[in-house]
Amino acid sequence: RLRVTNHLEMKRQRDLLGRLSLMDSLTELPNRRAFDERFNLEWRRAIRAQAPLTVIMIDIDHFKGYNDSCGHLAGDGCLRRVAHALAEHVNRASDFLGRYGGEEFVCLLPGIDAGEALLIAGRFRSGIENLVIVHPASSVSPWVTVSLGAATGYPSLDNSKEFLLAAADQQLYRAKGEGRNRVC
Repeated sequence: RLRVTNHLEMKRQRDLLGRLSLMDSLTELPNRRAFDERFNLEWRRAIRAQAPLTVIMIDIDHFKGYNDSCGHLAGDGCLRRVAHALAEHVNRASDFLGRYGGEEFVCLLPGIDAGEALLIAGRFRSGIENLVIVHPASSVSPWVTVSLGAATGYPSLDNSKEFLLAAADQQLYRAKGEGRNRVC
């Protein structure tokens, strides 16, 4: 009985470590590793279903300036508030929102076409702006804002998920280049 109890406890601890290894402790969102796993899964699922898959890359505008002017503790608080505000707009169980790294977030929207993706990204953008987090170092707005890049594709065996991710990233840089606080 003791041996069985020990094995059950070890399994519980392994499962807990496995969950923690996929979670960003600051934002309480899934981390980059979790995104990579989910992206692989959703890519294969979209191929089978011949359905669209959308990636939205989200970046907090001038976040380094925010950290420099407000301090890293305030920066951590800002990241948490942004993460929670973004999570409010992810409604379907199949949707995925995670921290991509630094001040970047990523959202996967299986079965969502480009038009719907732009609407969702627009809600992300306005939701962050409506937090009215004062940003003294931004040239864009007196508040914390985000730039978003969205890309929708129909996965197949002839194309790669890296291409879709790169397209979303390219749109993110376009949003930044066009003045930030916008969706491309």
